[in-house]
Amino acid sequence: MKFGAWDMKRDGVREKGRGRIRLLAMTLLPVALLALGVAGYRHYAERPAAGPAASADGKGKGERSRWTRSRHGPRGPRYGHSGAWERPYRRPPIVEVRRVHLEPWRQKMTFYGQVVTRRRLDLRMPVSGRIVEVSGNLRAGGRVRKGELLVRFDDVDYRTALKEAEAQLAEVHAKISETEAQIRLEEASLENARRQLGIAERDLARKRRLFEQGAASRKAVDDAALAEAQKRLAVLQKTSAIRMAQARLAQYRAQAQRQEHVIERARKDLQDTELHAPFDGLVLSASAARGQYVTPSDRLATMVARNALEVRFTISQDRYGDLLASSGSVAGLPVRIVWEAGRARREIRGHIDRLAPEVDENSGSVVAFATFDTDGTAMQGLRIGSFVDVILEGAELPAVARLPEGALHDGRVYVVSDGRLTPREVRPLAWENGTVVIGRGLKDGDMVMASHLPQAKAGMRVRVAGQ
Repeated sequence: MKFGAWDMKRDGVREKGRGRIRLLAMTLLPVALLALGVAGYRHYAERPAAGPAASADGKGKGERSRWTRSRHGPRGPRYGHSGAWERPYRRPPIVEVRRVHLEPWRQKMTFYGQVVTRRRLDLRMPVSGRIVEVSGNLRAGGRVRKGELLVRFDDVDYRTALKEAEAQLAEVHAKISETEAQIRLEEASLENARRQLGIAERDLARKRRLFEQGAASRKAVDDAALAEAQKRLAVLQKTSAIRMAQARLAQYRAQAQRQEHVIERARKDLQDTELHAPFDGLVLSASAARGQYVTPSDRLATMVARNALEVRFTISQDRYGDLLASSGSVAGLPVRIVWEAGRARREIRGHIDRLAPEVDENSGSVVAFATFDTDGTAMQGLRIGSFVDVILEGAELPAVARLPEGALHDGRVYVVSDGRLTPREVRPLAWENGTVVIGRGLKDGDMVMASHLPQAKAGMRVRVAGQ
């Protein structure tokens, strides 16, 4: 039993060894096959082509062999043995060229804008009331003229308020007249009291002299003094009455002034029961109806001025800088505004009226507004919100070059001279119908590579197509 267990253990160890050998063989076999394939590929790839097409110098009948024998000795730098085969020098690429012809050109910029209006107004009534009359033109798309009656309220309450205010003003004016008459009367009475006071003062002085001479009694002096005091008191009373009357008069006049303001406001409210068109315009929307009760917060209609259409568009910072450099000022430049819808087309002359003081927050462009130079039949069909093209023609340049877009390589073009490329830094001005307009950097008669060659570099050899 002991020997049997030992044999079984030994057989298990052997079985594990054989499993490991099989696993190792399965792992190394693909690697060995791959290595043999690579070696075979290199062996056959680095030998000349067999058959009559190959010769000692690597040339076949009618075509050049892809391989030539190495010029190096037994210790060649590439393969390390004599007679190795290597790739020959590549033939230069074939490119298209275009001869430069300088010609005059007028810069034309196209922008995209939208028709807007600079006069837009929401119509509201300044007072509250019930509508009793609405103009037939107060509807969407209606045309109204300046001063035309659009809406009228029931004005009975406002007329009554005006009459009451006028009646109160008349009452105050009556009080003013009464007080002024009273003041005149008191002033006349005061003058009489002052004369009587003067008489009483002279009588008292005479009685005192007679008393000193012994010709008058003490009682006569006292009676004269009492009469003089009474007259003085009467003067003070009259003076006080006049001052009080003058104070009432000032109060009545203030009431009259305040009441005049009330009347003015009442008249204004009465006038505000009628809504008239502030200018010639078009009605965008309207909601007024007879019998409707409205307040100053209710919007009855929205209208725009008939002759206040303009175009809002944006100019990129680069083009804005070019316009400033060439023209000195953007405002005032002439433009052509083109609107197309189906078979309808309108082209209207205009000019840039103004620029917004701030750039657009979303695009960083300069916002400009162009106005129309005509308001006739050419503008028929234009609607607020219509998209249009704004074409701006700049100053005429005397000499520019037109090349295919493929000729431009990161801000430069390549001139072909003696089969080699020479780079030229250029300034693109515009792209038109697959061509690029070059403003500077080229001369008349230059042969420019028109093909786009990504690997192009200075001094590179090329072959011109057709040569």
